[in-house]
Amino acid sequence: MTKLLTHLKKIALVLAYALILLAGISYGAPKFAKLANLKSRHQALEGTLDQRTLAVRELKHNQDRMKNDPDFVEQILHENRRIRPNEILYIFESKNQ
Repeated sequence: MTKLLTHLKKIALVLAYALILLAGISYGAPKFAKLANLKSRHQALEGTLDQRTLAVRELKHNQDRMKNDPDFVEQILHENRRIRPNEILYIFESKNQ
């Protein structure tokens, strides 16, 4: 009888551990899925941030050139078909346009 009770206690203990493990898995699985989703989103946002940082750096560079480089300003003006008084601007359209 004592052996039977000892055996039943061991079975009950194993079942209790199995239930605790199953509860942990069922509770933790959605958390792991959410964590994976957040990591994926984080990487995407970092990529966007890198692109925007590069764009801001380029805009600041062009802004600095606009302030300090008259040749650059003139080039931009000519690209936008702006001219000075008494100036003639010849525009040759490429065949690809």
